[in-house]
Amino acid sequence: MTVTITDVDNAGNTATANSTATVADAALHAGTFTVPSSTSLGNPTSVSFGFSDDNTGAPTSDFTATIDWGDASNSTGVIGGSGGSYTAGGSHTYTAAGPYTITVTVVDDGGSTTGATAATSVVVVPPAEAFSAGYWKNHQAHTTSLLSITLGSYTVGTFADVTAVFANMNCGKSSANDAAGCLAAQLLAAKLNVKNGAGTCIAPTIASADAFLVSIGYTGPNATYVLTAAQRAQAIQLKDVLDTYNNGLGC
Repeated sequence: MTVTITDVDNAGNTATANSTATVADAALHAGTFTVPSSTSLGNPTSVSFGFSDDNTGAPTSDFTATIDWGDASNSTGVIGGSGGSYTAGGSHTYTAAGPYTITVTVVDDGGSTTGATAATSVVVVPPAEAFSAGYWKNHQAHTTSLLSITLGSYTVGTFADVTAVFANMNCGKSSANDAAGCLAAQLLAAKLNVKNGAGTCIAPTIASADAFLVSIGYTGPNATYVLTAAQRAQAIQLKDVLDTYNNGLGC
């Protein structure tokens, strides 16, 4: 920039001098870079970087943040804060397990920069154990924490609903629920298991069981269902696959 100084004395005489001055951009300073030590594969990894600017009046629009996630991908960070104290954050979902080095770089509109680097890892978490219908029937707190769940078009929203479904597990023809009751009970157990983190290989059978219950107009354990021989055979076949899964024997 150009600086001009003009001196005027009492007699009206003047003198002028011109020179140039360089005004340095206010410095940026790195703060804490918060990165999780590990994240489960499939879940997002979220990071936050704190930094400050000696220019306490700088708006967030003065800054650009870039996050290099260490897997050949990068994204623009979201800037927040004011009054000289700011954050840059972002999240990313990795497609493979392993160690990664994350680097964040912040640049302001005057060219000042700051940044940080930290390590994280992405791990594969094995699926949870599958539990039988008997387990879910007798562990109210655990079961209730996973509600609500739908069986066909019927919603199981309370533990009382759960108890009623499991009370109709009799596959006998003399049962008011017929084979629909035992299918609904095993479907409920399977859905509780999946929601609890068990393996998802059972998903196609769950979809078929849901479709079956919709097709017979299943409205819950307090109704009466009359199945044809073919429907009864289908219900029992689906129930058997679900029962095997619920007892930890896979799909």
